[in-house]
Amino acid sequence: HLKLDNYKRKFIILFFVVTIAPFVEFSASDTIATVLCLWGFYFNLKYQKNEKYKNVLFSLISLGIAYFVKYSFLPFLLYPILSFILKEKANTFKRLKEFLIIFSTTIAAVLFFYILNYLIVGKMQIASSFDVFKGNIHWNQLSHFNGFLFVFGSVYQWVFENLIKNHLGISFHFNWLSILITIYFYYLFIKEFFSKKNLVQNSAIQNSINISLSAGALIIGFLTFLTLNDPGQTWTKPYWTFVQETRYYGPVIIIGLINILILFFAKKKGTLLHIIVPLMIVLNLYGYRTAIQSGFWGKNYNSYLSIKNDMNKELPQKNKLQVPVVFFNKDTKNSDPYYYLQSQGIILLEENKSYLGKNRDNKFIYYSLNQDSANKINITLIN
Repeated sequence: HLKLDNYKRKFIILFFVVTIAPFVEFSASDTIATVLCLWGFYFNLKYQKNEKYKNVLFSLISLGIAYFVKYSFLPFLLYPILSFILKEKANTFKRLKEFLIIFSTTIAAVLFFYILNYLIVGKMQIASSFDVFKGNIHWNQLSHFNGFLFVFGSVYQWVFENLIKNHLGISFHFNWLSILITIYFYYLFIKEFFSKKNLVQNSAIQNSINISLSAGALIIGFLTFLTLNDPGQTWTKPYWTFVQETRYYGPVIIIGLINILILFFAKKKGTLLHIIVPLMIVLNLYGYRTAIQSGFWGKNYNSYLSIKNDMNKELPQKNKLQVPVVFFNKDTKNSDPYYYLQSQGIILLEENKSYLGKNRDNKFIYYSLNQDSANKINITLIN
């Protein structure tokens, strides 16, 4: 549809091959819902090309089924309206008839799928509690915002943060960098879409950037609204909330990355974009290594977060100058906690009586991995 040169198309495909994020965090339902959303976007692109209303209908059906699979995708049903406004800009009211047809059809589809979902599921899902209307706005929860377009896998943020802390002695939060770069990407999209001097003279690509802007605005606005209503889920610490969940941005991430790579080819060399894109590739390649080394590959994401939280809680360094050393035995070797500690850069040693004796080096702080009667592996400080 975008009519890209052959080498650009191959580069984009190769980029997605090495991009472990966000797909490593997708469940089966996330993947299905994301594919359905992409089909919905595609049919709307076809409407923008040939203006046949059947494509709007196909788009709404795909987006509606995606909402059935993933309730957080509800706002994408409004995408045909917003994309039409963005595409036509000042001409929207000159094409009032077409706009009203799309508007009425879209609103009817939203109501139909929302009510049908209620009849099937038996609850409204979204409208469980609107604290915002009661004056209870949880602004603090927005600090968990996800820089979703700078993708190298939020699963591995702690790996990179730990490496920087260990080697440079600097406490650095990658999420803030991700947010800043995502804002920069959206600045490029807005500049390209509204500028009279486009870098890419291709209406299909302008329509693709339209998806990043309209669908991005819908999902960011929706998740922000849910987050402001949310005091924080207590089943995990730090408290989980909507805006931090990479999976919810899935369709916008994929379209956004394609648009970023198109602008990467269009921009002159030496710009910030020519630094960020190679960095993303390198970090994602490192992500593959971490996934295999840490044993995360194919494992449940939430269970791995639990391991991470447990291990961090049990590794309180008494002195910042002390380096943690963890002993393992044949029962605890190759366990999930073992692989997690290995990916953290923690020194792991097989149990040795000479190390466990009185002549210990004060530069280190010693722990032991033990398996209890319930076969759970715990980490304990060696006195």
